[in-house]
Amino acid sequence: MLVRKKGEPAALYVDNTVLSSQSMCDTKTYIRHALHYDSKEEAGALKAGIAIHNVLERWFKGEHIDDALGALDDYLPWADAAHEKGLLHPRFAGPNVYAVCHAYMQSRDINRFPWITDPKKVEIAVVAQLTKDNICVCGHGRKKHSLGKDCSACACPEFTIVNFTGKLDLIGTLHETGHLIPIDHKSTGQINANFVRKYALDSQMSGYIWLAEQHVHLPIRQAFVNAIQLNDLPKSDRKCTTHSVPYAECSEQHLVTQIIGPIIRTEEQLIEWRRAALSLSKEVRDLIYEAEADWMPTEIRQQGTFNGSCGFCSLGEYCRSNRPPARKALVPYKWNPGGVVVED
Repeated sequence: MLVRKKGEPAALYVDNTVLSSQSMCDTKTYIRHALHYDSKEEAGALKAGIAIHNVLERWFKGEHIDDALGALDDYLPWADAAHEKGLLHPRFAGPNVYAVCHAYMQSRDINRFPWITDPKKVEIAVVAQLTKDNICVCGHGRKKHSLGKDCSACACPEFTIVNFTGKLDLIGTLHETGHLIPIDHKSTGQINANFVRKYALDSQMSGYIWLAEQHVHLPIRQAFVNAIQLNDLPKSDRKCTTHSVPYAECSEQHLVTQIIGPIIRTEEQLIEWRRAALSLSKEVRDLIYEAEADWMPTEIRQQGTFNGSCGFCSLGEYCRSNRPPARKALVPYKWNPGGVVVED
């Protein structure tokens, strides 16, 4: 999201989602974050993930389970309609998302996590400037952009600052040390060794730790992931060998969750994360320029075909169809970086 206001430098707002996308493929970033389109299936996963986050927000703020489940009121009718049209995977169906949320809260004691929860530190939207003061994303200062001209050092067309944004699900206080830590809720199709291992150096955890530091103005070096497996819970009349009752009766007991962490970041790792984030941010800004110039998707590069990310991309089928005009093949997807509302 590139915001321009009279008398102010252009401001590029990015979060981990768009920077991760850019690290994979120009086409993915161009379609999702410059043109604002995506596939139907990914839109369903996104809506389900947001709905679950909304439930957890209410619960961690101290609301009763029934009240927290009220956060699904908008999602459930949408999911029912999408499911009837065959546009939604069963695991995103309304009754299943409801059952997963209910099972999670019913089986958890909010006081028995590794951290102390302060309701005032739940769902915190943070915006922090990633570029240094008076430095453009191109790496050069204001003097190189004098009189509104292109950068004299690199022909960068517009002085642009970068704001990194994110919505921290929770900042908790560790029981053992009293240190502040960000906790990120994750709903995923499967919790396995690969899912756990990826957070060892994952950019999202680095970004959240950095954002939490900017928010509390204290050094933070670790985080946790609160993972919930969003699979289609068993509901058949077949007898469960574990609980000796029909699956329909023990369905919620099959919910899989895991607390991952502590996930550690050194100061050196955070410095390198910031450097990489700025480099990717400049590439994102250039793609926004191309969208403003009405470039066709077929004019955008497809690095994903070289790095293996196409196999897991929501736009895989779209690209296999030779990237027709997005408005004809995809659904609108309004990306709001980090949940932060920006007036433009």
